[in-house]
Amino acid sequence: MRKLAEFRAAVSARFAHINHNSRISSQLMRIMSKNLIDAERFAQAGSPAAFNGVGRLRLVRVAGLPCHGAGPYAWTSRDNPAGPAITTKANEEETMDGNLSRRSILKAALTTGAAGAAGLLSGTAAFAQGADGWPNRPITIIVPVAAGGIIDLLSRAVGDVLSPVLKTPIVTEPRPGADHMIGTRFVARAEPDGYTWLFASVPFTVSPALSRNPGFDPVADFAPLQMIASSPNVLVVPASVPAKTVKEFVALVKSKPGEFNYANPGNGSSNHLGMEMLKQVAGLDIMGIVYKGQPPAIVDLLAGRVQAMMISSSLVGQYVANGTLRALAVVAPSRLTALPDVPTIAEAGYPDVNVVPWFGLFAPAKTPAPILAKARGALHDALAGQDLQGKIRNIGAVPYPPNGPEAFASHIKNEIAQWPALVAKAGLEKN
Repeated sequence: MRKLAEFRAAVSARFAHINHNSRISSQLMRIMSKNLIDAERFAQAGSPAAFNGVGRLRLVRVAGLPCHGAGPYAWTSRDNPAGPAITTKANEEETMDGNLSRRSILKAALTTGAAGAAGLLSGTAAFAQGADGWPNRPITIIVPVAAGGIIDLLSRAVGDVLSPVLKTPIVTEPRPGADHMIGTRFVARAEPDGYTWLFASVPFTVSPALSRNPGFDPVADFAPLQMIASSPNVLVVPASVPAKTVKEFVALVKSKPGEFNYANPGNGSSNHLGMEMLKQVAGLDIMGIVYKGQPPAIVDLLAGRVQAMMISSSLVGQYVANGTLRALAVVAPSRLTALPDVPTIAEAGYPDVNVVPWFGLFAPAKTPAPILAKARGALHDALAGQDLQGKIRNIGAVPYPPNGPEAFASHIKNEIAQWPALVAKAGLEKN
């Protein structure tokens, strides 16, 4: 009953300005209160749509979830958004006082300046939904690239370790396209309830410098959870290219201007920017061929359709070992343990080529603070443990120290500030 009283008080405060039609205001409160009471009854009865806090009962149209109840303003449960909506007499299409239906009252309130309805229902969710009931359904990690790449592998590794800790399934869902922007936009617009995360990398911060309208703001639209890993890129060529060092490769490309292509697994990726930096610094006439992620790019690289690529160290080992690819340099401050005989790009004579990729997790910006705190704590502990660190190293990446969201946020802001000058220097134009 305390929750009901709080809810009624919140409704009254939000809709106090609708004085010109007090009947709409009072009846709107009656509808919302009736739904709250019925939802609590569902919870007591053990319904799968059990109510667990005011914020879990929402208007579908306002919250943007699919509507499974009768009419466009059916009520639904946050615990079971894909299932049937809670259907009670309070949201049926019966009328009150002879001529006002409940649907029309809600509609009228929302169209008479009551943007407060959206604010009420989402805002109430924020104060009422603590972390105690989260998570109670699967968490989805959106990977903005094709399956099989390093982000996909890292996401699955995190899910494997974190799922038993949070006691819920964690699913990796690739949403590739538009240079990471499709998947990133999806998360930016997702319900901020802690059940949709983004596994991002360098393009997350580069997009504003490369796109006039990326469809998201890396700072305003996201809450950083935890930096997870880095994975230095390795400059490689297929066995059909005779160059054995970076200098030999540069000389070969210069001897045949316009005849060589490199694989670009996504505009704005560290692989792409690294090659563009080498191209600019060394004065190479070589064209980038864009692919949707590293796996399809590697296929063409192995076939000799493209003659070079900066590939994640996590993906290169087997190809270097079997001789199908030749590693010329590692884009990292020091040599890799897995490739001890491969020099760094600085040792090869090109210290200005220094794009080192990072990988980290984000949630939508308006995710309630208690949920963010619980997610960050779980990720911090997981990243400090040997299990996740071992999985990351087995992928070929380097675990980041679990230094928290503040350091991650600072890193993001610093990268966003540096990319415009670097993109312009590489001769890349906004699309």
